[in-house]
Amino acid sequence: MTALLIFLAATALADNLTVRPRTPEIVHYPCSTCHKDNLTGRRNPHPNIALKHATEATLTCRTCHGNQKMESLLSLNGKPIAFDDAYQLCGQCHSTQLKDWKGGAHGKRLSGWAEPRVIQNCTGCHNPHAPALGKRWPATRSSFKR
Repeated sequence: MTALLIFLAATALADNLTVRPRTPEIVHYPCSTCHKDNLTGRRNPHPNIALKHATEATLTCRTCHGNQKMESLLSLNGKPIAFDDAYQLCGQCHSTQLKDWKGGAHGKRLSGWAEPRVIQNCTGCHNPHAPALGKRWPATRSSFKR
């Protein structure tokens, strides 16, 4: 039943692949509840968020968020991308991971491999501002004897 509810609220990516929506989990969304105008020339409105994604010469807040359309992200060519479709933004730089994610070798399945295939968005596992995952132990121990 849970997988069915997730499926109904998710974005269809392909005939057999659906992405779980992200916006219901964003604490301050829609952004326009706080941001009434564009952010051109303003300082970081979120000083509690540290960007640990790439060097500042490569990536700043405005690279992904732009200055004007607060309800969406911004592609590298200036087109809006819905927060629920963050994989499109991430895939611009992380094309290998995007290909693996679409094929099932990267990412978290929420409904198993049987259709409908419901999957997490990139931001379901990775913090978009600091995406590197720390080292961790496997969830279960190996059954092989040493």
